[in-house]
Amino acid sequence: MNAIDLTPHREELRRLLLQPVFFEKHKGGDLSEEAQWLLDQYAEIVPLTLDDVISSVSLGTPLSAQTREAIRSSALRSRGLSLPLGVVLRGAKPALRALLALLRTRMPALTASEVALLLGRAALIGHDITAWWVEDWLPGGGLLQAEAPPVESVAVAEGDHVPDDPAIQMVALAAAGESTDQIAASTGYSRQAVKWHLSRLMRSWSVGNRSALVAAAFLRGVLIPLRRPDRNED
Repeated sequence: MNAIDLTPHREELRRLLLQPVFFEKHKGGDLSEEAQWLLDQYAEIVPLTLDDVISSVSLGTPLSAQTREAIRSSALRSRGLSLPLGVVLRGAKPALRALLALLRTRMPALTASEVALLLGRAALIGHDITAWWVEDWLPGGGLLQAEAPPVESVAVAEGDHVPDDPAIQMVALAAAGESTDQIAASTGYSRQAVKWHLSRLMRSWSVGNRSALVAAAFLRGVLIPLRRPDRNED
């Protein structure tokens, strides 16, 4: 399950990535000034990086040096602009929303674990791109990490925003590919209890199946991707 080819959906993903609907809007429905700036950055960067990003999400491979240079060039052109750091750090959210829309409409047969794998990879790629951009926009920003291996699994995030609910751990296990019976064995709940907890969370989050539940957990920050340990380390 390491490779899930998104290449056939390249053009639709490109179109989705540039749709204003995935960017933050005012209550009146218009894009905020910051969101319009971010959309303009997407319009500039997406054509230069999309093929590489699709390959990285599909295969779990690192981004190329060419993508790193495209991000660097964009950030250097924006030096001197007064931008809210929070807007920049949340810059990958529209891309995750666009990818989720693609998975729902064009790839509905994906399992929960396959959705988790793709969204996990995309989340880490988004983090890397954001870190690169900030480092060159704000010299000494210190957010750049050494090149890391791709995502292998997911975990429940820590923090007050994550509910203390047995269903959350069950979603993490579903994202890892476990069946209802396996989740029951892992958590000590009965099979019926697992189905009840997951169904309750689906109703609460207004989603219709486990794949959508896993996707919602990523977008809510409840699940986070984990990278594979570097096998070259001692």
